[in-house]
Parts: sequence; C-alpha cells; structure tokens
Amino acid sequence: YGLDLTGGSSRVRGEPQSDKLRNNDRCEATSQVIQDPHRIDFSRNLMSSSPLPADRQHLVYARYTTKLKAQLRSLITEDLIDEHRRQPLGQHSDGLERVLNFFRRPPSYGLYSRVPLKEYVVIRLPIAAGADPEPIDDIVYSDENAAMHAVFRCHVEDLMRDSGA
Repeated sequence: YGLDLTGGSSRVRGEPQSDKLRNNDRCEATSQVIQDPHRIDFSRNLMSSSPLPADRQHLVYARYTTKLKAQLRSLITEDLIDEHRRQPLGQHSDGLERVLNFFRRPPSYGLYSRVPLKEYVVIRLPIAAGADPEPIDDIVYSDENAAMHAVFRCHVEDLMRDSGA
C-alpha cells in the first residue's frame, strides 16, 4: 500500500500498489527513476536543484547555529569583554555565560602549557593525533587568567568575523 507517485488516478485508495513503479517508470513528483517504491530518495528538495544533506539534522543545526551567532553578536560589548578580562573563571553575568557556553561547544582554541603552570600559549584545536600543538602566535603568557582571556578574544574575533562586522 502506498502513494501513487505516477500521477495516475486509476488506483483505488487502499489497493495494493501496482507493479508500474517497480518497472523503472519515471516518477513525475521527484523526476527520478524509481527502482523500489519504498526506497524513494527524498534527500533532494523538489523546489531547488541543490541537494539537501542526507541527514536533515545537520541542516537544522546549521540554521540554529546561524541564528544563535546573530543573537550572541548583539551581546558582545566592551563591558562584557572587560568582565571576562577581570574574572575569566567563576560566576558571570547572564550574557557572558551565554557567550561562554557557545564558545565551549566544540572549542576552536585552547591553552597549552609548555612549562606546567608557568608558561601558556594559545593553540588552535583540534590537534592531529600524534602531532605537537602549534601556537597561533608568538605570545607566551605567564598568567593563566590572561591566557584564558586571550582564548576568549580569539573566539570573539571569529564570531565577529563570521558576521562580516
């Protein structure tokens, strides 16, 4: 039982599907040859010639992320950046918490301590397995809070760059 995709109206609802669709007839609804009526490729948008992702979850996630980035850009102010500089760890304002939560999934930058608890450099993530982390610049931080703020600034620059601002 199923949909009559051939455009014909000779089939009665509830009647088993005919063998027409199984015989490589052209389906007008999707403009593709149907080998098996239960395996129709709905991954193509009928209104557009561009293919949709096989998993529409990725499309929805991309749209959500785009809208979220636009909202977060409006939260980025000098006061917010200064708040993070003063206290990179601990409890923050609602706006800063929202921005930090976004930057944490998945992170693009991290800290690498060349000399444990004494020297920090900002690195780009992810790192290939077995490869040494490479700093994004030549700045070495002796204070962990200053290094964490440098990572924050890198994330903010990427967020603002995405908008064209």
